[in-house]
Amino acid sequence: MSILVSVLAAGAAACGGSSGSDDTTATSGDTDADTDTDTGDPTDAGPDAFNLCPGQVTLTGDYIDWDSTDDQFLGVASAEVSPVDSPGDAVMTAPNGRSVLCVEGGAAVDVQFAQQDYVDLVFSALPSPVPYTVRGLATADVDAVFVDPLPAIDNATAQLLVDARLEDGTPVGAPSIAAANAGLFSRDGVGPFVAGDTGTGSYLFANVAVGDGSTTLTIGGDCDARTEVTLRAGALAFTRILCRTAP
Repeated sequence: MSILVSVLAAGAAACGGSSGSDDTTATSGDTDADTDTDTGDPTDAGPDAFNLCPGQVTLTGDYIDWDSTDDQFLGVASAEVSPVDSPGDAVMTAPNGRSVLCVEGGAAVDVQFAQQDYVDLVFSALPSPVPYTVRGLATADVDAVFVDPLPAIDNATAQLLVDARLEDGTPVGAPSIAAANAGLFSRDGVGPFVAGDTGTGSYLFANVAVGDGSTTLTIGGDCDARTEVTLRAGALAFTRILCRTAP
């Protein structure tokens, strides 16, 4: 089973307001992401002295375990990270799960993560300097995660995970999708999922009908955003939306 992850980048046009107030925009990344990276050789006086990817966009972020917390940080080390269309450009995650990948700017890019002890993971991102955080699911933990009240996984469908927050970290509720599904579930932090929308900002739509390969996700409340999410049968889809309130 593979995981499909969709990360929305800063200024993503797909996440404009769907109705009502238009004073929010959706961006990507985590409000608590560590933005420190190796910036190259400071003795280089050229314009790209602190640019790891001259002429391209630096896509950087953390690949962490599903159960990682602030008190017990679990980075996924030695994972191969590469553009799906260019696997030869692979890099490896550091012991803390951090990687830096050079990609072309201006268009979405699919990036894959592979590590022998984890379910394969693919995320679709709009190249952005905003660091991302992606949670990997160890193959040994799949059965422990998908337990009651979640329904049994139907491999003809997709499992859609959504994390929606304002830029200050405040959770946003009222998510909905166009595709048929077996229900909405929520969880707080890394705890178990419970049925319904509890306003935690972390959600799961179970057994989502794949249809033509995507569905429209709408986030209500203070976010008021809409985007298309790619779906694959037998896979997990994960979308993180950060809604920025305009000044």
